[in-house]
Amino acid sequence: MASFASVTYKGCNKTNKKLQEILKLKLTEIEGLSFQVSKLEKALQKSEQQRECEEQAAQQIVSKLTENLKEVTQKFETKLGENTREFKEKQLVLEKSYSDLLQQKEEDHELNLRAIEERLQKEISSHGRCWSVIGDWTALRFCAADGGVLAQGSPGQWRHKSGCKCWAVGRAVHQGRRASIVAGILETVIPCITKLAWRSQASVQHNWSGAVSFTLTP
Repeated sequence: MASFASVTYKGCNKTNKKLQEILKLKLTEIEGLSFQVSKLEKALQKSEQQRECEEQAAQQIVSKLTENLKEVTQKFETKLGENTREFKEKQLVLEKSYSDLLQQKEEDHELNLRAIEERLQKEISSHGRCWSVIGDWTALRFCAADGGVLAQGSPGQWRHKSGCKCWAVGRAVHQGRRASIVAGILETVIPCITKLAWRSQASVQHNWSGAVSFTLTP
């Protein structure tokens, strides 16, 4: 009986050792699994932290880009406003300069016309009492002191009416005599008109009907 118990104990003891070895192996495996789990948890936590950091970095980049965009937009709008204001100021200056130039030219032209008219009147008055200038010098309306009247022909032309008693033209022309008489009489008058007229372009036309016309091209 004792031997049976001894054999049984030895068998159980041997079994217990095997179970202990198996248990140790399982514990080792569990410890290994626990380490892996811990490692995975740390990796997961690290990954989560990295993701949060990346999100924060991305938000910072977006915020910085937004600020830069606002700053650039503000600078562009400011510069555009300055350029627009400067352009309008320059435009006003140019318009004012152009207006002043036109006004100056008109004033100079008017002064030139008055000077020419005064000189023309002076020159003509020295050649005979019947010659005088009435109104604007460009019309050159010459008439006789005794009431001779000029009729307007084509643009730029003024001629004596038939029957005019102007001393400078002479009745001989109206009576159909040679036009050379008129040329001789007006020989001292026409040069001063030609000399003083604007751009010095003047001509006298006469025909056998007794009409004498002055054509002036400004």
